[in-house]
Amino acid sequence: PRISLQRRPASGIYTILPVCLPQGCDVERVRGRLAAVGIETRRWYVPLLFEHASLAGIKRAGSLDICADIGRRVLGVPLHLQLSAEDRARVCRELATAIA
Repeated sequence: PRISLQRRPASGIYTILPVCLPQGCDVERVRGRLAAVGIETRRWYVPLLFEHASLAGIKRAGSLDICADIGRRVLGVPLHLQLSAEDRARVCRELATAIA
C-alpha cells in the first residue's frame, strides 16, 4: 500500500504512531492479523467523541462524516525507544500484509 506522512513540525514530540488505514479497510480485521503475529495495536477515540453517550445532546455545527470516516480507520502501531530498525520493518511489513 502507498504510505503518506502527515506534515508536522520537526521539533514536535510524538508519543503515539497512529496510522489511518485505507478506506474500506476493516480496522478490526487488521488488528486481529497483527495480534496473531505478536504486534500490539491500540485504538483511540472509540467511541468517537461526538458519538459518546455523555455528549448525545450537544448541538453540532455541521456534519462530522469526515471525522467519523477517519476515526473508524485510525490504528495505533508500536512506538517506543526499544523498537529496533528490524522491529520497525517487521511492523511495516505485517501491516502491509494485513491491509492487502
